[in-house]
Amino acid sequence: MKLEYIADNTASGKYPDAWPTRLIRLFDFDEPQNQQLIKLLSEELIGQQTPIELADVAFISPVNCRLLLRLSPFDKGIIKLGEPNKFACDLTEAGYLTTISIMHSIDIGYNWLTNDSVEAIEFLYSAGGAW
Repeated sequence: MKLEYIADNTASGKYPDAWPTRLIRLFDFDEPQNQQLIKLLSEELIGQQTPIELADVAFISPVNCRLLLRLSPFDKGIIKLGEPNKFACDLTEAGYLTTISIMHSIDIGYNWLTNDSVEAIEFLYSAGGAW
């Protein structure tokens, strides 16, 4: 499983109508890794209310960013943190339960794990990496 930030999906304006323009994608995974991540979110993030730094998870390889998953009183989606290419995903418990539900239905396709981000950075979950 890989974690990557795409800062300009428009290719410097070559594709001005590309959506989203910025995204974080979690990709290149198989079903056992999908199930491991679901278990981690269910047990640690929701069950123990412990934030999860995806770049530190053994089966996730960060390409160029870090993403901290944490519970929040409001669904904010992906937000930038102080350091370059460091982000957080702030969702309520209900928001993460929806995310887990989406993850259960992924096999070879893709889906967006957050509805909207306050900073317009979308969160792509794609076994093959495409959308």
